[in-house]
Amino acid sequence: MNLCKTPAKIKAYEAKVETGALPTHRGLQLSQDDLIRQYAIADLMCNFQLDFSVVKLKFQVECSAYFEEELAALASLAQDKLLSIEPGIVRITELGKNFVRNIAMTFDAYLKREGKTPKIQYSKTI
Repeated sequence: MNLCKTPAKIKAYEAKVETGALPTHRGLQLSQDDLIRQYAIADLMCNFQLDFSVVKLKFQVECSAYFEEELAALASLAQDKLLSIEPGIVRITELGKNFVRNIAMTFDAYLKREGKTPKIQYSKTI
């Protein structure tokens, strides 16, 4: 992961653009895994579902294998009727919409790292 910051001076920015370089000094470069998980979390939080066929089209991955651990973790939430796991799609129920952030957190690889807890907690879930 690379940290990036846009150059403060316009001339330096323009020079980088003209040479075809990225006009950044620091920032975050997302991995393919980051992009897949970002999409999955956004789809769950915005559309209350994760359609595996769309993920396959966008990223060429099979969700059932790629998210095997996450789907296993969601099984208990399905038993609590917060979501349903159907062939090719995870759907959040009306009750589950109240817990959408908790559900989506299942797909956050950075929260799962052993021995690490997030240093900054932006907001709390229920």
